[in-house]
Amino acid sequence: MRPYLPPSPAYASPPAGWGRAEHIRELFAEYPVELTFERYSVDLTAESAEAFIDMMADYYGPLLQARNKLSVDGRWQPLRGELIALSIEVNTAEDAGGFRAPSEYLVTLADKRQ
Repeated sequence: MRPYLPPSPAYASPPAGWGRAEHIRELFAEYPVELTFERYSVDLTAESAEAFIDMMADYYGPLLQARNKLSVDGRWQPLRGELIALSIEVNTAEDAGGFRAPSEYLVTLADKRQ
């Protein structure tokens, strides 16, 4: 989404970084917490790649905000088209027209040290 949106503030870390244990350890290095991590995966599914992107634009905060901002000046549809094309590339659904993309995520548990 970078070509469509202003740069993030210098203090903000990219959302993908929150899926890497090393990044989380860096963020919490100065805090008295013990971190543990668990990895899980989920299949993201929808009727189509288009339906998937539209659902994400309705419920996934960063994409919802991008759609709201870019719709004002007509730039949402080009970004939507690129996201649909990307979704088609990663689609592993075996049924014609369907959408399935395996997605891994990280759960971080932080225990406060006493």
